Amino acid sequence: MDNVLRDKFFSRVTEDFKVMSSLVMKQVGIVKTLFSSIDEVDIDAVHQELYTNERILDSLDVKLRREVINAIVLYSPRATDLRQIMSNYDMTGYLERMGDLVLNISRFLMTMDVKGEICRRYAPDLTKLLTTSASMIEQSIQAFNNENNTLARAIIDSDDVVDNLYRSIGVRTRSDYGGKHLSESELNDILGINGIAYNVERIADNATNIAEAAIYFAEGEDVKHARLKKEEQDAINEQGGE
Repeated sequence: MDNVLRDKFFSRVTEDFKVMSSLVMKQVGIVKTLFSSIDEVDIDAVHQELYTNERILDSLDVKLRREVINAIVLYSPRATDLRQIMSNYDMTGYLERMGDLVLNISRFLMTMDVKGEICRRYAPDLTKLLTTSASMIEQSIQAFNNENNTLARAIIDSDDVVDNLYRSIGVRTRSDYGGKHLSESELNDILGINGIAYNVERIADNATNIAEAAIYFAEGEDVKHARLKKEEQDAINEQGGE
């Protein structure tokens, strides 16, 4: 890739990526603030803001993907350039997916009694889950931008923390409400709480994916496959213990 063209391409992609990652962080921050002050929230206004930002994220996703494809077709990038291009391509997809997951959370909230007892009861748990996931997003982006593999690997390890928080919410809702007679509204809120927790957990998974892309960019090592093999082995071990 010609040095001038290379510099222009990576400068443009870097700026677009910064805008996209900042907007994702803003989306997650809006939802986190929502749960910390759930009694005062105007959910319709929040949903509209999140929806508007999501449309911008979709536009950036299309733009970045087009830039990546053009770079490959027009500039015949070297292997090192291609690795960075593909890492940016992957990360764009992860960020766009995070935006979708945030909008899913908003859609759940639109159907729930956000000022009711159940939502207020689990708001601190969801805030903690969101805070941990938001930290993972911020650090994974930092790891990529600074080629900090130590930080990237720490983020991958911290995914277990989010998984445990997510599972604990499911355990608590079953313990608190299992076997009880529930109204349709209460059942809807419980399903909503678990649906929100699931989407936050998936946001953290995508932050982990960004950390893996950071390692691939810096080292050329695909650690995702290693993680999948470990998960498969853990599943085999669990089945063997039953």
